[in-house]
Amino acid sequence: MTVSQQNLEAAFRRNPGDADAFAGLRQTFQAAGDHPALAALFERRAAVLRDGHRAAELLIQAAESWARSGDTAGEVRCLRRALDRHPTQTPARERLRQLARAAERWGELYGLLCQ
Repeated sequence: MTVSQQNLEAAFRRNPGDADAFAGLRQTFQAAGDHPALAALFERRAAVLRDGHRAAELLIQAAESWARSGDTAGEVRCLRRALDRHPTQTPARERLRQLARAAERWGELYGLLCQ
């Protein structure tokens, strides 16, 4: 990690609401293809947002990053948290349905369809 990245990380750790540090880290992780780090960054940012809709959007981005890294459990966790923060989040619900169907988790699929 470069000194610049360390400084961004330190700034974001001190203040997860720091938009510049968030943007810098996001760009760094995207350029490096570091999907787990990107997912964790989205989760950390979402955790401090009061706006449930925006937090859910970030959690969906985190889920997509976890999926790219092959971490289905991380993807599912973030999708569920997105629904907790904003229950009408259709993309999160639809992706959970797809995952439940693919894993043949019929009880969970039924619950998602009933929502």
